[in-house]
Amino acid sequence: GVGTIGVQVAKLQGAEVTGVDRASKFKMMRSIGFDHVINYEQEDFTKSGERYDLILDTKTNRSLFAYLRVLTPGGTYVTVGGVTTTLFQFLIFGALIRLLTGKKIVVIKLKQNAHLAHLKEYFEAGHLTPVIDGPYKLSDWRDAFRHFSTANHEGKVILTMV
Repeated sequence: GVGTIGVQVAKLQGAEVTGVDRASKFKMMRSIGFDHVINYEQEDFTKSGERYDLILDTKTNRSLFAYLRVLTPGGTYVTVGGVTTTLFQFLIFGALIRLLTGKKIVVIKLKQNAHLAHLKEYFEAGHLTPVIDGPYKLSDWRDAFRHFSTANHEGKVILTMV
């Protein structure tokens, strides 16, 4: 839920948010607050000429230089997952990049349940909407995992025990 919750928190802070995904997910993305959507199957956002103050990436599947190209001066790139070798490059060169360009590279290791109390307040106030794909019966777990592995799921894939 990093992406779907992250965009909603960003919108609560007044951010203008652009999302990158498949066109089949655009309706859901707009429903949770994305202002702009880009179909990565048709357009590479790192070659569009647009610049971003903050990039939150859950895939990290491009080169470090591609991300740097689209950050504004003083911008920040944050990743929470991706290809291990790329993540190591970010960790190794992050400080040097900041020194030379003023752009910040951050690799976050998510701490399970670290901010639940704060997010709970947002949920209880009706400011956050969980995005759920399913539910699937526990007996259909294979179908649920297949669906998840295609990256066509919208939000969290849920299995019910009933």
